[in-house]
Amino acid sequence: MVYPRGTVAIANRNDEQNGVANTGSAQFFIVTKDTQLTPTLAVVGKVDDAGMKIIDKVVAGGIDPGPIGTDTNGFPKTPLQIKSTSITE
Repeated sequence: MVYPRGTVAIANRNDEQNGVANTGSAQFFIVTKDTQLTPTLAVVGKVDDAGMKIIDKVVAGGIDPGPIGTDTNGFPKTPLQIKSTSITE
């Protein structure tokens, strides 16, 4: 399934097929470009155009892979703090 740019979804570490269940481990992520991902993710929202301009700056700053990350998976070098959200129809 293709998740469009700006999608906010929940990543869940649970994987019953591999014996990982009920971990309580979940985090949200923001899709930065249209991306093919598993169709089981829970979509919880969408970042608007103004918010995506900020996300684009964070992406452009690169990733600090740290001890367990990779070149494409890690913490952003540019800090980001989400101070508010809103719900619209």
